[in-house]
Amino acid sequence: MQSLQPATPIEQVSDLSNEEVQSAHIDVGPMPRAIELAPWDVSPGTQTAPAEVLHRRSPYNLRRTVRTEGLRARIREQLRPTVYAFDKHYLALAKIKKTNPKLQYPPTNVKLLYSSISPISLGITLAQFGSILRLCQSCDRYLFVERCRTHKCSAPPVNIREEGLYVPQLMMLEDFGGLTAADIKAFFQVCDTCCRVFSQRFAHFHECPGAPGEADL
Repeated sequence: MQSLQPATPIEQVSDLSNEEVQSAHIDVGPMPRAIELAPWDVSPGTQTAPAEVLHRRSPYNLRRTVRTEGLRARIREQLRPTVYAFDKHYLALAKIKKTNPKLQYPPTNVKLLYSSISPISLGITLAQFGSILRLCQSCDRYLFVERCRTHKCSAPPVNIREEGLYVPQLMMLEDFGGLTAADIKAFFQVCDTCCRVFSQRFAHFHECPGAPGEADL
């Protein structure tokens, strides 16, 4: 069996010539990938390659010339968004539609809700009353059309006959359970001439505008 020879230290190999290395039958093996890609001569017989090559570090020594805090500050400045004034250019990009103040637009759902309770209002039509309410299929209670997503069937019922209770504000609450058919019957009334709906509390303030048209029914 061939005896194993102790490995020759790197310092000794670097001091030997190529002929001496070949005569000593020293197998230095393939050169490391990092050393092969180095821009300087790292052939056997020269000095050991710099640590930047062996450890894949930058040869420009950036770790010593650039401070970490300064580098982070530069990165933050680059990532900071740039703001512009909202001028006519962005107004045109927004594509805001025009409106004519002389035209009569239909009232909003919130205005209709408050008009049905207001003492200075003529009330709302049956069609308008039906447009601002929705009937829950689970609890059979009526709720405001703009609170359908936040309606809770498990919410406790409310005594609609309680003095000082303001129904529009109550129906605007996000967690309101809604009104039952009995609540609507106790709170609202309908004029037999104009068929408008209003609160029974202010029935004596109602000024009937006359017979309704087909669109009001």
